[in-house]
Amino acid sequence: MGVKFTNKEGKCFIPVGGTLKLINNVEIPCNLHIPEIIVLCDVNNPLLGDNGAAKRYAPQKGASKKEVKLLEQGLTHLANLTDSKIAQKSGMGAGGGVPFGLSLIGAKEVQPQIVMGTKFIMELVEFEKRARNTNLIITGEGEISESTKYGKVCWEVMRFGKIHKIPVIAITGRINKINSRYFCEHGLTEIFCLSNNRMTQAYSISHTAELLQSTAEKIGQLLKKY
Repeated sequence: MGVKFTNKEGKCFIPVGGTLKLINNVEIPCNLHIPEIIVLCDVNNPLLGDNGAAKRYAPQKGASKKEVKLLEQGLTHLANLTDSKIAQKSGMGAGGGVPFGLSLIGAKEVQPQIVMGTKFIMELVEFEKRARNTNLIITGEGEISESTKYGKVCWEVMRFGKIHKIPVIAITGRINKINSRYFCEHGLTEIFCLSNNRMTQAYSISHTAELLQSTAEKIGQLLKKY
């Protein structure tokens, strides 16, 4: 799209997470002819801060505390160079900050639409119409954690279940430091986790099929209640 990043020496380079702090200037073409852009965000987090892209999600991807700090500093630097107000808007921290970047390149007359992906897809597939008269809803997520409540699929399905008084079961690969009571208060009936504290990640990955089958059998027993 013609965006150029230069360092203090005026040399162009392609920045990555660890080199965002080296950006001295961002040159965005003002004559871009782009179509309408709709950005679907899986979460509603801002770009920066405790609930931002780096601090909230980088640890899930394997980043160390040192790397998280470096990423946060880099994103803060980039936001200050471009538009720090946009950085704090809902959804800008999704996908490592992709919505933030796309918001910067949008021409004034064609600003990208930042929308919650879960709600967009649920409307597209007519989820409410299909699920409203069911007896039970089963949803899932790779890892259910505190970040689930920031607009992820599981969260929106739970909320739907609570509003319509429909039980919701969630299947997850891992549970990470969640307040189970809090999730139950917001519509979750029960969580089924494929792994447990005694399993290593390597074991869980190599035995996924068996763990899924075992979990499905447990859910099958529970279905008798419904």
